[in-house]
Amino acid sequence: MQKSLNNLQLQYLIHVANILNSTLDIDTVVDLIISEIIPTIDGADGGILFLYDDQNQQLIPKSASRFKEQALKLAKLKPGESMTGLAFKKRKTLIFSDRNEIIAAQRTFSTFNKKIHNSSLHTTVYAAICAPIFIKEKCIGIITLDCFTKNKGFTLEDRQLLEAITHQVGIALERTTLYKEKERSIKLLESLNQEITKQNHLLSHSIEMHQRLSNIVLNGEGLNEILLYIQSTIGIPTLLLDSLGDILIYYEAEPFQFEINDLKELVLPHINNDPIQSQILTQLSEDHNFLISLFPIGSKVNPLGYLVTVSHQKLNDVANAALNHACTIISLELLKEQNLYEIEQNLKGEFIEELFQGEKFSDSLRKRAQQLNLEQDRMYQVVYIDYEPLIRNYKRAKNTNYTIHKKLLSLTQGLFLNGFATGLAVSRHNHLVIVLSYKNDSNLEKVKSFIKEKSQRFMSQVEHNFKGLTLAVSAGGIQKGLDHVYKSSEQAVRCLSYIKNKKVNDSVLFYDELGAKRLYLNNTDEDLNDFLTDILGPLLQYENQQKEEFIETLITYLDNSQKLKTTAEQLHIHLNTLSYRIKRIESILNMSLQNPNDLLNLYLAVNMYKMLQLKTG
Repeated sequence: MQKSLNNLQLQYLIHVANILNSTLDIDTVVDLIISEIIPTIDGADGGILFLYDDQNQQLIPKSASRFKEQALKLAKLKPGESMTGLAFKKRKTLIFSDRNEIIAAQRTFSTFNKKIHNSSLHTTVYAAICAPIFIKEKCIGIITLDCFTKNKGFTLEDRQLLEAITHQVGIALERTTLYKEKERSIKLLESLNQEITKQNHLLSHSIEMHQRLSNIVLNGEGLNEILLYIQSTIGIPTLLLDSLGDILIYYEAEPFQFEINDLKELVLPHINNDPIQSQILTQLSEDHNFLISLFPIGSKVNPLGYLVTVSHQKLNDVANAALNHACTIISLELLKEQNLYEIEQNLKGEFIEELFQGEKFSDSLRKRAQQLNLEQDRMYQVVYIDYEPLIRNYKRAKNTNYTIHKKLLSLTQGLFLNGFATGLAVSRHNHLVIVLSYKNDSNLEKVKSFIKEKSQRFMSQVEHNFKGLTLAVSAGGIQKGLDHVYKSSEQAVRCLSYIKNKKVNDSVLFYDELGAKRLYLNNTDEDLNDFLTDILGPLLQYENQQKEEFIETLITYLDNSQKLKTTAEQLHIHLNTLSYRIKRIESILNMSLQNPNDLLNLYLAVNMYKMLQLKTG
């Protein structure tokens, strides 16, 4: 065996080395290896380059000559499998000189790999040589050369040359691998540099937006200017909603055309569900799909509202940054408005509480009244609107209840303080307290008609916005002078107490309409029942035994001002029957309906009976 290459082999080796070193692309090197080696080795008619996959511990064919590569790509050899696997396992060059040696080695083929091998090669292998490729003493692959010519094979000189070539292949593969890793590192650095540049640009843009938004707030320009700036920055419609989903601010933007009410209906199911940004893909018009993005303002515990955008595609980073900055600034503005509102309500609330105490009208109270444009000598009336059931039905966060209070107060001011009446309205302890001021020559019937009409409109609008709610409105009497307004307040409170505690059907009640019912206000249900038993007890007991409708007859008779004909028609009975019933009622109660004292007691008892029946029914 020669210890050194002859001149011809050296020329072949130099040629192969030059070819392998002519490129830094690893895929090109892999493709060149087999095509350049086969002409160099005399006994080689075909061959395959296998590289070892460390992760899966398999030899994978990477390039081949005289084999069908599409079929060969499916082959994956284990160390020790067939000629290639044996050479890899033994880490040395192996020569298989004849068919017997080849057949013996191929017996280690798996069934699948044997099928792949046979389908990729339609000729007989008479000899083979397998040489390992090393990089720093690590075997990374095998070059397998096959001889398809009978009576021809591989010599020791072929082995020597092939081992010299595989050494060069190892160097070339190491060099190209290092280059590819370096190239990958450079691309990664370039990508990181681009991302850093992008983030710096975004940061710079964010700082600019934050400064602009801060300047808007510092200059006192408010929410409208913030929305205008955001919309001009991102170029798409932007809406500000309150915590209940009602639109506070909205500016149209071309070319986005859609019905704002349709948008609101789509957004409402998504608010108060999740305090994170969300997106809704929908069709707001026949021609276009829109992406609606919701940006919560405030916290999950106390939502302040939402920024909503409408776009044709997903928002970019600049738009997202602008909207997130805006949410922060808007939340501060909304909190400031909320604090100012609460301060104003507290000041007005303290004023009316002192006003309603009815004590001597102090100078400080007079000055505050002047500041609130309440003149001393005008006519005054107090109206209470109770909406406590509303708050119980809306068990939400503090900010949501604040929104409800503010909406109701705004509605109250718009309806009641519209010119015909002046004054002030305050949200106080789940009540709206309205102090109405009229000219001294105001017509009392017009005043009552005004309050009834505005109250009905108020309840209608509240019912539309807050489904399933019933409100109570009570009005005290009209008093001359601001120092007597406390009397109207006391009357309105008593009137409201009558509505709530006696559970009557009146949703708007004036104190002067209570009439004799005022007598019930300071009595407990037990006192009222005792009086009822004293007056109507015998009749109630008699009716329960005889099943006769004497109570109904008495109520109808008194309601019709003791008119026999009208009562008989309403009860659908004959006049003689009615006369008989009335006589029996007088006899059972031991009273006379012609006696003024008896008649007064019966009127009071019958009204009390109707009231208690309504309450228990």
